[in-house]
Amino acid sequence: MPNLELSLEEKMIMDSYIEFSGNVLMISDVLPSMPKTVGKIIKGNNILISVIGADDEANKKYFNNLLGYGKLIMPISSVPWSKSFGMLIDKFGVTWKFNSDAKDFIDGFNN
Repeated sequence: MPNLELSLEEKMIMDSYIEFSGNVLMISDVLPSMPKTVGKIIKGNNILISVIGADDEANKKYFNNLLGYGKLIMPISSVPWSKSFGMLIDKFGVTWKFNSDAKDFIDGFNN
């Protein structure tokens, strides 16, 4: 097998997947190309957590609880792939993404 050097992005985690309370929590590394969205990437803020599948009310509750003392990137709103999508950076510098219907949207392409 050849000894090929991997680039930084090739060494990163695209998505890990954990189910909780009928929802999905996905965690991935923040790409080096994302500082315009999340700010300077440093140890501690270099992951992105996505909450997928929560109903609209739960999505808003989780979002608003994490937004306290955090930074709003995109308020919870309806977008083509989700009735309830939003992004924020919590008070610890971790980026969160909320997608109520993303699983249904993705499953539509896979079927």
